Amino acid sequence: MTCAELEPLLMPYELGASTPAERDACETHLAACPACLAAFLSLKRVREDAAAFDERPSPVVRDRLRARVAARSRRRPVLWAAAAAALIAAALALKVLLQPPPPAPPSSLIDSAPPSEDLL
Repeated sequence: MTCAELEPLLMPYELGASTPAERDACETHLAACPACLAAFLSLKRVREDAAAFDERPSPVVRDRLRARVAARSRRRPVLWAAAAAALIAAALALKVLLQPPPPAPPSSLIDSAPPSEDLL
């Protein structure tokens, strides 16, 4: 294996993603070529340094965060139900308030009504 053939195999080799044949070829070449070994160690160092800057929260913080999210998600259905009930009540109130008044009876019916006995 030449140095040019090894170069694209270094990252998969470092990540453990190479096939057994590629892994054996890489190890054989790295044992015999100081320049490729230096390139591999440099690649490995960069990868390890990048892993040191992992900004994920600690397990304790992650657990606290998950507990808060779970607590809020349990409250949300109640809030959504209350909001939906309030919207329905408001819509019904608007419907009642915005209805036109019932039409008044024609005046001819009021004038032609027989006099009630109470008034006589």
